[in-house]
Amino acid sequence: MNWIGELFDGSDFPPRWECGNWSDFLGWVHIGSDVVVFLCYTAIPVMILWFKKRRPDVPFPKIFTLFAAFIWSCGMTHLIEAMIFWNPVYRLSGLAKFTTASVSMATVATLFPALPQLFALRSAADLAKEVEQRRAAEVEVKRVHGNLEALVEERTRELTRERERLALALHAGQMGIVEIEPNEQVVALDDAARTVFSIDESNVGLAQLCGVLDVSDAAQLQHEINHQGEDSEGRFSLTLRTVVNGSTERVVELRGVRVADGCPRILAVVWDATELSQAREQRQRLSEILEATPDFVVTADAGGTFLWQNASLRRWLEEAGAKDVRGIVDIVPSDESERIVERAIPKALAAGTWVGESAVAAGSTRREVSQLLVAHRDGFGRVSHFSSIMRDLSDIKAREKQLKESEARMRAAVEAAPNAMAMVDGEGAIRLYNAEFVRLFGYSPRELTTLVVDQLVAPEKLEGHKNDRVRYLRTPSRRPMGGDRQLYGRHKTGRMIPLEIGLNPVELAGERLILVAIVDISERLLAREAIAYRERHLLQVNESLSEFAYAASHDLQEPMRKVAGFCQLLELELGDDASEKARQYLGFAVDASTRMQNLVRDLLEYSRLSDGQHPLASVSAEDCARSAVDTLSEAIAQSGGVVRIGPLPRVRAHEVLLERVFSNLIGNAIKYRAADRPPEVDVEAVLDGAVWRFTVRDNGIGIDPSNHERIFRVFQRLHGRDAYPGTGIGLAIVKRAIDRCGGRIWVESELGKGTTVLFTLEPAADESLGDLSG
Repeated sequence: MNWIGELFDGSDFPPRWECGNWSDFLGWVHIGSDVVVFLCYTAIPVMILWFKKRRPDVPFPKIFTLFAAFIWSCGMTHLIEAMIFWNPVYRLSGLAKFTTASVSMATVATLFPALPQLFALRSAADLAKEVEQRRAAEVEVKRVHGNLEALVEERTRELTRERERLALALHAGQMGIVEIEPNEQVVALDDAARTVFSIDESNVGLAQLCGVLDVSDAAQLQHEINHQGEDSEGRFSLTLRTVVNGSTERVVELRGVRVADGCPRILAVVWDATELSQAREQRQRLSEILEATPDFVVTADAGGTFLWQNASLRRWLEEAGAKDVRGIVDIVPSDESERIVERAIPKALAAGTWVGESAVAAGSTRREVSQLLVAHRDGFGRVSHFSSIMRDLSDIKAREKQLKESEARMRAAVEAAPNAMAMVDGEGAIRLYNAEFVRLFGYSPRELTTLVVDQLVAPEKLEGHKNDRVRYLRTPSRRPMGGDRQLYGRHKTGRMIPLEIGLNPVELAGERLILVAIVDISERLLAREAIAYRERHLLQVNESLSEFAYAASHDLQEPMRKVAGFCQLLELELGDDASEKARQYLGFAVDASTRMQNLVRDLLEYSRLSDGQHPLASVSAEDCARSAVDTLSEAIAQSGGVVRIGPLPRVRAHEVLLERVFSNLIGNAIKYRAADRPPEVDVEAVLDGAVWRFTVRDNGIGIDPSNHERIFRVFQRLHGRDAYPGTGIGLAIVKRAIDRCGGRIWVESELGKGTTVLFTLEPAADESLGDLSG
């Protein structure tokens, strides 16, 4: 706030009395003049503002305000000039002059744009002239007023007549008048309106009127009465439904207008529009049906110009790229136009309708159609418009053509079939047959035309055949040949023919037929009997061979045991007297006898795997694998190896055979181990489609890929007896055991990288095909 004090601080300057040689007279002249100017400049703005307040309608109020500020600020500069004679407040003087300059500029800036309007202000002469014109106008108004009174009387008489005619028109149209006073919530009804709303009183409350309406319609009426949703002219139109016992009694049309005279109210006419509403709904449903139909539907005036097209025709015209299509003639191709104009339209005019086949074309697209053309007439019998429904026949004709071609191909296929073929209808009549059918049953083509299929059935099967045919026609389905049905057909001579029959339902031209394929199985039955005889003979031979193998193995093993025993006794008898070479020869004899015994035992086991003595059942593969490990526990311990058995499923196999499979495979993994590492064997199983795939994986010496198939053959050894003992039958026994269980076995291996033997088995009937990890 120091700057305010500085404004009134004149210590930096000398007072004006002390500047120069001022005489008292000259100084007081200046001081008195400045004070008088200040007082006058203060009085002028006060009078201007008082005038502005008393005359708020005065134009340019902003200029008045700025002009008052400008005069007062000028007066302040004169007052400060007088003060400077005693107190040199030159700072305050400068501020006052700056303020005066700013207000002056604002006044000029406001005054300059207003000059055109100021120049346009009327002069006193103009105002006097305007007063004179108004006096003349008042005289003219009085004259016109007199004329208007006469006109009002005439108009009143006309309105009375119009009102009478309106009343007659409303009565003829069964319309009623409703007058609603929104403020008083009162409704006045005439007789016709009371009939429409089923109300007895002529004056009712608005709530009573809304009570006979549907709830939503009553809300809509109240909405309009409250001046919401009205158009610019105050008119509105509503469709209301009167409700009795919860159901719509009638539909009411109400059209009203708001009257804004001394007593604001609503005037409306009402009429029963129930029949009209039903007609509109029917028309709307019909329009929706016509819009949704795939047929082309069009209406045209008497000259053929389109009045309306349905969506199907519009879409087709758009897809066809048609341009400037305005009438029926525009979509009729040239080769059809003459027939339509000269025959179809005259017939429609004469009979009211015409039905026939025609064609329509748009762009480069043409369609064959079935057309219905209807001529509509007005109340005077004149043709008002045409309507036409056109159904596209292109697909139908194409299907008919395909059907004929398909029927021809089927006839050709039936005729060329190597088996007997026939087409039979629901009554058993033979509609179609081939040459093989004629040859099989011995009837001539002329005789077959009068036969029914029942006459070709064995007499004892005839009644059952008729029942089967009726049941099959109710629910026809494809029935292939084969099965356990023993069927016989009857030849013309009466001879019975063993048959195999296949049935296929066929639809031709809307009729359900049965295509019968027949095969004479006489030769097949003879061959089957011959095969059965050979099977019985082979079973007898196999039984004899099995008995021979058992006897031979027993007879062969007994001499070998004796040879080995006597050689050992001879070695004991000689004692220390036996030479080294004699001992070696005796060892060779004992070893050969032992190997011969093992070989005979393995051959016997191999031969017995196919003799049917191992019926398949549900077996736990995990139990079989662990039993095999227990049997081989000593060999596993001596080798320092480890055998890991994962979760294994139950499978369809024989317990002894499956245990022998695991025993041979794990034993081979221990036998053919690598010299630089202890053996490791993993037994696992995973589900592979509909079978379990077992894996026996080791880290042994491996097998060359060229020998993967060879190892499963009898007596196939890959190593000398000195390196790895054995008979060479072990894997052959494994393969035959897996084959006997219905599985498959193979090997994956490389030299030095271990061996993986894989085989498959079917799941047991009680096994759930799921994850073994749980």
